[in-house]
Amino acid sequence: AWYRPENMFAAVVGNFDVETVYEQLAAEFEGLESLPTPQRFPVPATASGIEFLERDIGQDHLCFGFPGPTATDPDRYAYEMLSSVLGGGSTSRLFEKIREDAGLAYSIYTFNSSYLNGGSFGIYAALAPESLTQAFDLCLGELRDVRDNLLTEDELEIYDLLRKDRMTREEEKKVRLAAKALLKRLTEECPKVLVQDWFK
Repeated sequence: AWYRPENMFAAVVGNFDVETVYEQLAAEFEGLESLPTPQRFPVPATASGIEFLERDIGQDHLCFGFPGPTATDPDRYAYEMLSSVLGGGSTSRLFEKIREDAGLAYSIYTFNSSYLNGGSFGIYAALAPESLTQAFDLCLGELRDVRDNLLTEDELEIYDLLRKDRMTREEEKKVRLAAKALLKRLTEECPKVLVQDWFK
């Protein structure tokens, strides 16, 4: 019911003929019937509390959950920064304090998900049952510290460097994939042209 002309977008990137693309899109989608878009789900209701789920497994799973920003909320960038600094990798606060320094968790990280009408921010840790209480207290300590003292200038600088490095690596990956695809096409589909151009 959601896939209607009023609720769809098409994005095309690269070297292409606009008229040809329009014709192809029209051939695929112009037969879709225009109907009213269903009513969107209401904003999820949240409430504080603690819940324990008993299961016969070898390790405990600890999860903190909080309401997060929507996909259009300007605060989503601040949440992304907070998630990175608090639990976004081996240089994050929770990883260093709870896994590296205290040795309490097998895995620990933060997550931040934004949707059209709501979002979530949280912390996840996998740990031995005997480490649960101490890890819980340390997570609360870091959350209180962020609430009271915010992020440090050094943490903001590290986040900025990591973000730039991640963007650079993603761009390099795209270039490598494009070059690999082009080379494959040249060598497998047009070998004679490749050889002729090489000796010109």
